[in-house]
Amino acid sequence: MQEGVYCRRCSRQIKTKDNLVVAGVLFVMVPYHKECFAKELRGPAVLFINNQPINSWVGNLLTLLGLLLFAGVLLFVEGLAKWLSLLFLLPVIYRLLAYYLFERRLSGKYNTDNY
Repeated sequence: MQEGVYCRRCSRQIKTKDNLVVAGVLFVMVPYHKECFAKELRGPAVLFINNQPINSWVGNLLTLLGLLLFAGVLLFVEGLAKWLSLLFLLPVIYRLLAYYLFERRLSGKYNTDNY
């Protein structure tokens, strides 16, 4: 297993969290440099790439929203519909998996000026 995180487009190592963009490509998480992600969105691969990075502030907001909806449905809905609340955990699991697979291996903090 490779120790570092490598960009899918240019195969160079991504060294900081500021430069990491985790994108969803057909239900698979793929790491990119910020510049490579922008170039990838301009190419033909745009049909398969989710144009919102998983590790952005919108991804974090969707994670929070998923947790709130999960708790709300679990608390206020009766019967078999409670099982539907598990669907709201998908963005949470996706975000945690992105952190576990890529972000925890990188140094540096996020620069909030870039978002």
